[in-house]
Amino acid sequence: MSKRTIPKSAARSIAGERIAMLFEIGQEEFRRGNTQRAKRYIELALRIGMRYNVSLSAWKRRFCPECKNFYRFPENASIRLRRGHIIVRCNSCGNISRYPYK
Repeated sequence: MSKRTIPKSAARSIAGERIAMLFEIGQEEFRRGNTQRAKRYIELALRIGMRYNVSLSAWKRRFCPECKNFYRFPENASIRLRRGHIIVRCNSCGNISRYPYK
């Protein structure tokens, strides 16, 4: 028997839906205080995104790329505006992310 496959576009759309679900569940767990479980959900979503080549552009500024914690301002992250950049500093690991703006 041959292996049944689904079209690549269908697989990508399913992967996008699963990523969105994982990020929503992860945010809810982070609000409840389960940071380890929230980190695991982020890691799973990132792996799905890499496997199916799905962009995480809608979610990439909501968590620290280094320690995989969700940002909760001002408790575990701080924001500064400098010279056309948004500077986000994670207070958990000390990572600094810079995002341009106009």
